[in-house]
Amino acid sequence: MSERVFIIMPAFNVEDQLAETVAKIPAGVCEKLIIVNDGSKDNTLKIAKKISGTDFEVQVIDHKKNLGYALVQKRGYREALKQGADIMVLLHGDGQYAPEFIPLLLSPLLKGTADVVQGSRMLGDPLAGGMPFYKYVGNKILTGFENLVLGLNMSEFHSGYIAYSKKALGVVPFEDMENCFHFDGEMIISANKAGLRVEEVPIQTIYAGEKSNLNPLKYGLNVIRVALKYW
Repeated sequence: MSERVFIIMPAFNVEDQLAETVAKIPAGVCEKLIIVNDGSKDNTLKIAKKISGTDFEVQVIDHKKNLGYALVQKRGYREALKQGADIMVLLHGDGQYAPEFIPLLLSPLLKGTADVVQGSRMLGDPLAGGMPFYKYVGNKILTGFENLVLGLNMSEFHSGYIAYSKKALGVVPFEDMENCFHFDGEMIISANKAGLRVEEVPIQTIYAGEKSNLNPLKYGLNVIRVALKYW
């Protein structure tokens, strides 16, 4: 693989899922895994430091206190770009997004047909993967609102499984994005508005044992506010 692919992995209180998630990363898909421990209160950091990849390097960044989802990503992308990454894949440490789908996300980027690739749960079968029905309905409603306001046609803006090219992260001002849970959605909106090639691929999600720190009402209000800001 000529392109240098780095995986950025947010990790917060995922001691039960972290090692298994990393073990499922397919061989040959990345050069380096950057795990960003965001002030976990359990043994996440201890486990992360013991992890070694089969054919990739592992770097652990430790936030002594919880800084939040957006700042974890910003730190990871900044570090990856500094080390010369060409492609960066966001993969959560809790196993909700199946690592086996990384090659599917990488394919359009490696072929040069996309700048950003989002793994879309809505193009797959999210209810079969255990997505709670209220989340499914909420996702549909918020996505419909965002598409209407922004004049786009995305299947969703709320997936946390995304791959970015170096070009995309040079165009999208990710450092200036709001530090909220809707960071992923704002990145997708900004990429679309900047004229970058955004592609979606269907993915499977696994909700068993998921630990969500998301406040649905606060998240929904953030989604509406961000959409109106770009409108």
